[in-house]
Order: sequence, then structure tokens, then C-alpha cells
Amino acid sequence: MRGPAGVTALVMGELAAGGVAFLFLTPLWNEVKRGFFKLTGVVVLFVATGAWASAGAGLVEGLVAVAALG
Repeated sequence: MRGPAGVTALVMGELAAGGVAFLFLTPLWNEVKRGFFKLTGVVVLFVATGAWASAGAGLVEGLVAVAALG
């Protein structure tokens, strides 16, 4: 991935991963109402969908993932 779409995909992917970690690793299960988890989960879903779409837009045709590592 290259260009602004690749950077956007990376940032949104990190945001989605952090949101999922926040939802499941923090001890909030008995502290807040169920609506908090629904709202946060929907926001994380939208961010993850945006990251996926941005990653698709930022792909460089013919580039293999292994070649990008070297």
C-alpha cells in the first residue's frame, strides 16, 4: 500500500484494533450500561470497514506482500 490511502488504512486499522482491545480488555463489564458497548462496537465496526475500503484503494497492482518486506 502506498500513498494517502495506505496511510489512512494503517491509522484506521490501528484505531479499530485499539477499540476492540478497549472493549474487551478493560474491566467495564459491570460498570457501564449495555448501550455503551453497542455504541462503541458500532463505531469500531465503521472504522474497521473504512480501513478495509481504504486498504483496497491503496493497493498497488502487481505488488506482492513478501516483496514489500524485503
